[in-house]
Amino acid sequence: MGGSDGTIRLTPWRGSESTRVIEQHSDWVLAVAFSPNGEWVASASRDRSARVFRVANGEMISAFLEHGKPVQALVFDASGEKVFSGGKDNALHVWSVKEGKKLGSAAGFGGEIHALARVEGRVYSGSADGKVRSHSAENSPGTTVVLDCGSPVLALAHDARGRRLACGTQNGEVWVIELGKQGSPVRLHAGRN
Repeated sequence: MGGSDGTIRLTPWRGSESTRVIEQHSDWVLAVAFSPNGEWVASASRDRSARVFRVANGEMISAFLEHGKPVQALVFDASGEKVFSGGKDNALHVWSVKEGKKLGSAAGFGGEIHALARVEGRVYSGSADGKVRSHSAENSPGTTVVLDCGSPVLALAHDARGRRLACGTQNGEVWVIELGKQGSPVRLHAGRN
Protein backbone atom coordinates (compact mmCIF):
# COMPACT_ATOMS: atom_id res chain seq x y z
CA MET A 1 0.00 0.00 0.00
CA GLY A 2 1.29 3.46 -0.90
CA GLY A 3 0.61 6.54 1.10
CA SER A 4 0.41 10.32 1.13
CA ASP A 5 3.49 10.38 3.36
CA GLY A 6 5.71 8.93 0.60
CA THR A 7 5.92 5.47 2.20
CA ILE A 8 5.11 1.97 1.03
CA ARG A 9 3.70 -0.37 3.66
CA LEU A 10 3.99 -4.12 3.12
CA THR A 11 1.72 -5.97 5.53
CA PRO A 12 1.95 -9.78 5.71
CA TRP A 13 -1.27 -11.73 5.33
CA ARG A 14 -0.37 -14.19 8.10
CA GLY A 15 2.16 -14.83 10.78
CA SER A 16 3.75 -12.61 13.34
CA GLU A 17 5.78 -10.46 10.95
CA SER A 18 5.26 -6.75 11.37
CA THR A 19 4.44 -4.31 8.61
CA ARG A 20 7.53 -3.31 6.60
CA VAL A 21 7.68 0.42 5.91
CA ILE A 22 9.76 1.61 2.96
CA GLU A 23 10.59 5.31 3.00
CA GLN A 24 12.20 6.31 -0.31
CA HIS A 25 9.78 8.76 -1.93
CA SER A 26 9.51 12.46 -1.11
CA ASP A 27 5.83 12.78 -2.08
CA TRP A 28 2.64 10.69 -2.42
CA VAL A 29 2.92 7.10 -3.64
CA LEU A 30 0.20 6.86 -6.31
CA ALA A 31 0.52 3.22 -7.43
CA VAL A 32 2.26 -0.03 -6.51
CA ALA A 33 2.69 -3.34 -8.36
CA PHE A 34 4.24 -6.68 -7.49
CA SER A 35 6.58 -8.52 -9.86
CA PRO A 36 5.16 -11.79 -11.27
CA ASN A 37 7.27 -13.86 -8.85
CA GLY A 38 6.36 -11.66 -5.86
CA GLU A 39 9.98 -10.86 -4.98
CA TRP A 40 9.85 -7.17 -5.89
CA VAL A 41 7.39 -4.33 -5.49
CA ALA A 42 7.45 -1.26 -7.73
CA SER A 43 6.11 2.14 -6.76
CA ALA A 44 5.00 5.22 -8.71
CA SER A 45 5.12 8.61 -7.04
CA ARG A 46 4.11 12.21 -7.35
CA ASP A 47 7.82 12.96 -6.75
CA ARG A 48 8.34 12.11 -10.47
CA SER A 49 10.02 8.77 -9.82
CA ALA A 50 9.28 5.06 -10.02
CA ARG A 51 11.28 2.66 -7.86
CA VAL A 52 11.66 -1.09 -7.35
CA PHE A 53 12.28 -2.70 -3.94
CA ARG A 54 13.03 -6.20 -2.71
CA VAL A 55 9.98 -7.34 -0.72
CA ALA A 56 12.00 -9.47 1.73
CA ASN A 57 14.05 -6.60 3.18
CA GLY A 58 12.90 -3.32 1.59
CA GLU A 59 16.20 -2.81 -0.25
CA MET A 60 15.88 -0.51 -3.26
CA ILE A 61 16.85 -2.34 -6.47
CA SER A 62 16.52 0.57 -8.88
CA ALA A 63 15.03 4.01 -9.41
CA PHE A 64 13.72 5.48 -12.64
CA LEU A 65 14.07 9.25 -12.49
CA GLU A 66 13.42 10.32 -16.09
CA HIS A 67 9.74 11.20 -15.77
CA GLY A 68 9.32 14.96 -16.01
CA LYS A 69 6.06 14.91 -14.07
CA PRO A 70 4.32 12.69 -11.47
CA VAL A 71 4.17 8.95 -12.18
CA GLN A 72 0.66 7.54 -11.74
CA ALA A 73 0.73 3.95 -13.01
CA LEU A 74 3.13 1.06 -13.48
CA VAL A 75 3.21 -2.63 -14.27
CA PHE A 76 5.88 -5.33 -14.60
CA ASP A 77 6.31 -7.30 -17.82
CA ALA A 78 5.73 -11.09 -17.68
CA SER A 79 9.41 -11.82 -16.95
CA GLY A 80 9.65 -9.28 -14.12
CA GLU A 81 12.75 -7.81 -15.75
CA LYS A 82 11.07 -4.66 -17.08
CA VAL A 83 8.65 -2.09 -15.70
CA PHE A 84 6.30 0.06 -17.76
CA SER A 85 5.41 3.39 -16.18
CA GLY A 86 3.24 6.33 -17.16
CA GLY A 87 1.84 9.49 -15.71
CA LYS A 88 1.37 13.19 -16.18
CA ASP A 89 4.16 13.44 -18.79
CA ASN A 90 1.76 11.84 -21.34
CA ALA A 91 4.24 9.08 -22.22
CA LEU A 92 4.71 5.37 -21.56
CA HIS A 93 8.23 4.42 -20.50
CA VAL A 94 9.82 0.98 -20.28
CA TRP A 95 12.89 0.43 -18.14
CA SER A 96 15.19 -2.25 -16.82
CA VAL A 97 14.49 -3.32 -13.24
CA LYS A 98 18.07 -4.27 -12.41
CA GLU A 99 19.74 -1.24 -13.99
CA GLY A 100 17.02 1.41 -13.66
CA LYS A 101 17.89 2.31 -17.24
CA LYS A 102 15.35 3.54 -19.79
CA LEU A 103 14.90 1.00 -22.59
CA GLY A 104 12.28 2.82 -24.66
CA SER A 105 9.17 4.96 -24.64
CA ALA A 106 6.00 5.79 -26.51
CA ALA A 107 4.63 9.33 -26.71
CA GLY A 108 1.68 10.95 -28.44
CA PHE A 109 -0.95 10.37 -25.77
CA GLY A 110 -3.66 13.01 -25.72
CA GLY A 111 -3.49 13.18 -21.94
CA GLU A 112 -1.85 11.78 -18.85
CA ILE A 113 -1.75 8.02 -18.25
CA HIS A 114 -3.90 6.95 -15.31
CA ALA A 115 -3.80 3.14 -15.51
CA LEU A 116 -1.71 0.26 -16.86
CA ALA A 117 -2.40 -3.48 -17.08
CA ARG A 118 -0.40 -6.37 -18.55
CA VAL A 119 -2.12 -9.22 -20.38
CA GLU A 120 0.11 -11.85 -21.97
CA GLY A 121 2.69 -10.03 -24.15
CA ARG A 122 0.77 -6.75 -24.26
CA VAL A 123 0.55 -3.74 -21.96
CA TYR A 124 -2.66 -1.72 -21.95
CA SER A 125 -2.87 1.93 -20.96
CA GLY A 126 -5.81 4.09 -19.98
CA SER A 127 -5.43 7.83 -20.29
CA ALA A 128 -7.12 11.18 -19.78
CA ASP A 129 -8.00 11.44 -23.48
CA GLY A 130 -10.49 8.58 -22.94
CA LYS A 131 -8.54 6.02 -24.94
CA VAL A 132 -7.42 2.50 -24.05
CA ARG A 133 -4.27 1.62 -25.98
CA SER A 134 -2.46 -1.66 -26.56
CA HIS A 135 1.34 -1.69 -26.55
CA SER A 136 3.93 -4.29 -27.38
CA ALA A 137 5.81 -5.41 -24.27
CA GLU A 138 9.09 -4.85 -26.10
CA ASN A 139 11.55 -2.03 -25.41
CA SER A 140 9.98 0.32 -27.96
CA PRO A 141 6.29 -0.20 -27.36
CA GLY A 142 4.18 0.13 -30.51
CA THR A 143 0.78 1.66 -29.84
CA THR A 144 -2.74 0.83 -31.09
CA VAL A 145 -5.98 2.40 -29.84
CA VAL A 146 -8.40 -0.42 -28.91
CA LEU A 147 -11.23 1.64 -27.40
CA ASP A 148 -12.32 5.26 -27.17
CA CYS A 149 -14.45 5.58 -24.03
CA GLY A 150 -15.20 9.28 -24.48
CA SER A 151 -14.22 10.05 -20.88
CA PRO A 152 -10.89 9.81 -19.01
CA VAL A 153 -9.96 6.18 -18.26
CA LEU A 154 -9.07 5.88 -14.58
CA ALA A 155 -8.77 2.11 -14.04
CA LEU A 156 -7.95 -1.07 -15.96
CA ALA A 157 -8.28 -4.72 -14.91
CA HIS A 158 -8.16 -8.05 -16.72
CA ASP A 159 -9.77 -11.40 -16.03
CA ALA A 160 -7.72 -14.35 -14.77
CA ARG A 161 -7.46 -15.96 -18.21
CA GLY A 162 -6.41 -12.77 -20.00
CA ARG A 163 -9.39 -12.82 -22.34
CA ARG A 164 -11.15 -9.63 -21.23
CA LEU A 165 -10.05 -6.17 -20.21
CA ALA A 166 -12.30 -3.88 -18.16
CA CYS A 167 -11.92 -0.13 -17.95
CA GLY A 168 -13.53 2.37 -15.62
CA THR A 169 -14.03 5.98 -16.68
CA GLN A 170 -14.38 9.30 -14.96
CA ASN A 171 -18.04 9.60 -15.95
CA GLY A 172 -18.86 6.32 -14.15
CA GLU A 173 -18.94 3.97 -17.14
CA VAL A 174 -17.45 0.48 -17.09
CA TRP A 175 -16.51 -1.07 -20.44
CA VAL A 176 -15.38 -4.65 -21.17
CA ILE A 177 -13.28 -5.52 -24.22
CA GLU A 178 -12.93 -9.07 -25.54
CA LEU A 179 -9.20 -9.27 -26.28
CA GLY A 180 -8.12 -10.77 -29.60
CA LYS A 181 -11.64 -10.66 -31.04
CA GLN A 182 -13.36 -8.25 -33.38
CA GLY A 183 -16.60 -6.83 -32.14
CA SER A 184 -18.08 -4.11 -30.04
CA PRO A 185 -17.04 -3.58 -26.43
CA VAL A 186 -19.71 -4.12 -23.81
CA ARG A 187 -20.74 -1.17 -21.65
CA LEU A 188 -21.75 -2.60 -18.26
CA HIS A 189 -22.68 0.63 -16.57
CA ALA A 190 -23.99 3.60 -18.50
CA GLY A 191 -22.49 6.25 -16.23
CA ARG A 192 -23.83 8.74 -13.75
CA ASN A 193 -27.54 9.47 -13.50
